[in-house]
Amino acid sequence: MGTQALAQNSFTFDADTLLQDAVSISASAAGVVATVARVLDFGVTQSGTGIVNVAYTAFDFIVDVRVIDSTTGDEAYMFVLQLCNDTDADGTLFEAADAVVSRVILPIGDQTGVAVAATNSDDVFALGRYVCGADNRYGGVLYRYARLFMVLTGTTPIITPFVYLSIAK
Repeated sequence: MGTQALAQNSFTFDADTLLQDAVSISASAAGVVATVARVLDFGVTQSGTGIVNVAYTAFDFIVDVRVIDSTTGDEAYMFVLQLCNDTDADGTLFEAADAVVSRVILPIGDQTGVAVAATNSDDVFALGRYVCGADNRYGGVLYRYARLFMVLTGTTPIITPFVYLSIAK
């Protein structure tokens, strides 16, 4: 499931799958849409016997990079698609108790010294579209919720991404 760097293929955009709107980011943070933290719910299916299961969803993880800073050359940007199933009593998602997993890790820029094993890698500072196919299954478990977490490092990291999922038909 490699990354297509700078692919300009067309994908179906649905505002409901937007993970980060195109605003400038200069520090590590979870994805936001209109300044509100964004969590996607893949939903559930119910069988005739009343058993509820998390819905399997295949998608393309799409990062459109509109502005990127590479002034000092040591900037690194990691786009991490995290999955979880809410397991704690308070109902707050993406806490340590929720067994959060990183389904896709898409690095852009200088990855020298980054201690995370990347599933896809592009050690370039390039504007354009990055695409990675994935789904909400990890380690044999279906996960109901997804969010974007962006890790920025280096001297002056600044990026303007537009990140969304394009659900497979």
